[in-house]
Amino acid sequence: IVILGPFIEELIFRVMIFKDLENKTNSILALIVQAVLFGLYHFLLVQALYAIPMGLLFGYLYMKKRSFWLVFIAHALINFFALITPELLTDIPEGVFGYIIIIISAAVITAGVLYYKKNGKLKITENMEEQTNET
Repeated sequence: IVILGPFIEELIFRVMIFKDLENKTNSILALIVQAVLFGLYHFLLVQALYAIPMGLLFGYLYMKKRSFWLVFIAHALINFFALITPELLTDIPEGVFGYIIIIISAAVITAGVLYYKKNGKLKITENMEEQTNET
């Protein structure tokens, strides 16, 4: 849920589907289609309602930075918070819970990316091959 799921999903939805659609159409259409497919992949309507915006966020990050590792880490963090938050927020109605996860996760990801980018500790490269060859 926290590591393997995001790794496989980001490879499928951002690296494979987004890039292929972007090459055949344009960035905006690729962004929307991959996000909807990402939402539908999660099967349940409740999950799709927050998976589609997350797919848009991950797709946008990928579109702008072209970094598999950035979207993988973002996705893993969101899944991590989704895993631990129910225990912390037991009195919150279920319908509100998904929005809280989105807001917390987006805030943490944004703060992390801005911090590391500002301090020069986040190296964002053009593609996954460059990143894996450097390690």
